[in-house]
Amino acid sequence: MREVLYFICCDEQDCDRGRYSAAVACIFAQETIAPFRRVVIRRVREALGRLGNDATPLPNLHASALPGFLTDEQKIGVFSAMLSAVAEFCIAIYRVGYSWDDGHIQPFMGMARGSQSARLAAYTHLKHEISQLNLSSLCFLQEMDAQNHTRYLPFLSFRESQEQTIQLELLGYDFCNHLNNVVGYYFAPKDDHLIYAVDFVAYYLRLRSKGCVTSFQRDMLSSSPDLSPLIMRDQIIMAREKPV
Repeated sequence: MREVLYFICCDEQDCDRGRYSAAVACIFAQETIAPFRRVVIRRVREALGRLGNDATPLPNLHASALPGFLTDEQKIGVFSAMLSAVAEFCIAIYRVGYSWDDGHIQPFMGMARGSQSARLAAYTHLKHEISQLNLSSLCFLQEMDAQNHTRYLPFLSFRESQEQTIQLELLGYDFCNHLNNVVGYYFAPKDDHLIYAVDFVAYYLRLRSKGCVTSFQRDMLSSSPDLSPLIMRDQIIMAREKPV
């Protein structure tokens, strides 16, 4: 039987008001990526009301800041188009976050409290938990962000973890090495359709968890499919001070 390659599309989410940073992921099987992209382009085109032979590139899309020249109706249509495609082709959604004020993650990350340590803790949590899923082969795909990647590279890379676990196997230790299923960790431009997917899902999850939303945000949520059946984890880990 042919082995299936799964893409774990990742993005970070910082919330100033909630004082937390989260790592978000959407999981796609390799063979669904081409049809997902085709459906996204067709549905976004329809939401924008494109007519005739206009085949120019679509505008760049960011869920929390859709282009200002779009009408509210078009913005809601684009939001619904993206999430309906996610609901059709994505097999799982994951979000975990840490408070900027959590004193427990600072020693582990070796840096002061704040968004950076919380984001790194969230990515580490995501990386190890998803790599233990019962999926044949995994490829982690993250938005390309040169400014932050240099700082986060030790936590984003699997090289050291893989070298340690494989050497332990060679030394005769008997354990389940789930990292053997990870084929790599790669980066995609911000305007890649898979990165669009996780960006829109991250915004959807933030809106869904807010106690109060605007009428426009409420319309965006009501126009979108319920992604609850796909969510394997959606948790922001609250701050706890270390014992004195």
